[in-house]
Amino acid sequence: MSLASGLLQYFRIDADMLYYSPFAIKHVEVTFEEVLQHHPLNSQYRDDSYPSGHMPFYIYGTKEEKHIDHILVKSPNIQLSAENVKLELDKELSSEQLSRRCILYAHGIQEEAMQPFLPTQDLLNSNTFFFRPGQCFPVTIFENQKDAEATGPGLADVGHAQPIAKGTMTLGENVYVDSEDLNKDLFKKPAKYALWKAEFDKIGKELD
Repeated sequence: MSLASGLLQYFRIDADMLYYSPFAIKHVEVTFEEVLQHHPLNSQYRDDSYPSGHMPFYIYGTKEEKHIDHILVKSPNIQLSAENVKLELDKELSSEQLSRRCILYAHGIQEEAMQPFLPTQDLLNSNTFFFRPGQCFPVTIFENQKDAEATGPGLADVGHAQPIAKGTMTLGENVYVDSEDLNKDLFKKPAKYALWKAEFDKIGKELD
């Protein structure tokens, strides 16, 4: 899907995927005022491997409200988003830095070992899944040197850059998890189609 500023789009909000949210709404009209990040996951833009020893996120928002989204560098993958995360850092992030979408490394999450993830509902029903409200992680934050439409590989790679802040991050009450819809092949025909096609081909041969 291509996102553009001022574009009106309709979305289905799945209550199952909003399991950790205290409320859910449906049939919502959304107008994109600004594209924060839009990175295609076509094969030529993917990294060769998943992050190891940490999980990368974009962190953005305002000084009062900070939000995170998992950076997708390889397929299959998982969408992890959280709003109003709480940061305790050695240096405060400025409004300008947050407007440019910094890169945040959440340490202690072995993404490479976790991929591919279990189905969404299995994760949401697990008491040990790491991405839950109230979970706290040590973090390192870097300036994001890439623009909103940049392509990979290397989107989450900060090279030898020095961090702009270190500390901890605690997830807020509203988190979003999706390990299935994100990975669906929109061009793959359903299994029923193949079965019906085989049946019709068989009938056609008999009629001939």
